[in-house]
Amino acid sequence: TTTKVSDVETTSSDIPSVTDIEQPTTKFDSNVNPGNSGNNGFSSKETTKTNESPKQTVASSNNSSNEVVKPKATKISRIKTAKKSITITWNKVKNVKGYEIQVATNKKFKKNTKKVLLKNKNISQTTIKKLKSKKKYFIRIRTYNYINGKISYSKWINVKSAKTK
Repeated sequence: TTTKVSDVETTSSDIPSVTDIEQPTTKFDSNVNPGNSGNNGFSSKETTKTNESPKQTVASSNNSSNEVVKPKATKISRIKTAKKSITITWNKVKNVKGYEIQVATNKKFKKNTKKVLLKNKNISQTTIKKLKSKKKYFIRIRTYNYINGKISYSKWINVKSAKTK
């Protein structure tokens, strides 16, 4: 069966006005250029991450740039060996929080590596124990400091070697 349009009766109260219809809303992002293709100036929930990290600043009267100031490095001044231990002596450095020492059986510090993190900045000597006797070990040291809540290390300084007795 077919019905004619003229057979259907409608009243003006049944037809919604333009103001009664809910329109979808979109938020315009003022930071986006409307001429960019793809988003047409409307905000998107996707965010893009950049690989850039914010530069750390250090409050200093001598340093006016925004560069990270690494702590000064130290040098190993003496190595004394014992049967299963090595005693390392180094030069103290001012304005650091401590020292990190690495001991390994190869020069690239990939095999049998031991790390020692010394939190006392006033010491200049430590003994690393529980090593194998009659074995050659490579030793290196660096300083560390906290800058803006993050730890900052100096470069590793010259690798020294010693053989346990």
